[in-house]
Amino acid sequence: MSEHKNKTSHEPTDQVIHVYDGIEEQDNHLPRWWLATFFGAILFSGLYIGYYWIGNGPTLDEEYQRDRLALAVSVAYLPKSADELTEDAVLAAANNKDADGKGDSLFQPRCASCHGTKGEGGIGPNLTDRSWIHGKNPKDWLTVIQKGVLDKGMPPWEAALSKSDMLSLVGYIASIQGSNPPQAKAPQGVE
Repeated sequence: MSEHKNKTSHEPTDQVIHVYDGIEEQDNHLPRWWLATFFGAILFSGLYIGYYWIGNGPTLDEEYQRDRLALAVSVAYLPKSADELTEDAVLAAANNKDADGKGDSLFQPRCASCHGTKGEGGIGPNLTDRSWIHGKNPKDWLTVIQKGVLDKGMPPWEAALSKSDMLSLVGYIASIQGSNPPQAKAPQGVE
């Protein structure tokens, strides 16, 4: 039977070495970064429990339902082909009124050269008044954006823009309705 020895020795570095069955173990201090991470995780877990379990933080089910609803709305209003651009999708885009600013960022480089930076008109008609040459509802606006008006110099955008981008432009046009920008072009078409 072998004799188990357990001895502790002190070395000049103030590290204690334990020897047991020929295996040496040094008692090193844990690194400060590791201790900070450990205690930070404990603090974070306390704050997390306080906010989500005790406080008014949303539950996982509430977050899931919110994200599911957002996905359902985006899927419902992002058609896959031009034939699927329903009136509901166009009206939803018009009611959104370019809330995310995407329509404005699409309008400025593509449309502002003819319709003005604020839609006031220039070479193209004023988009801020209630008079329209090629239809006055959002579905008509979408058709003009898609197909263009070649005899008036407006190119078709359906090959260059996605369906969601065209819907964002409809939302932007809806957002500038009645804005009356300075130096607006006189109304054209029918009201």
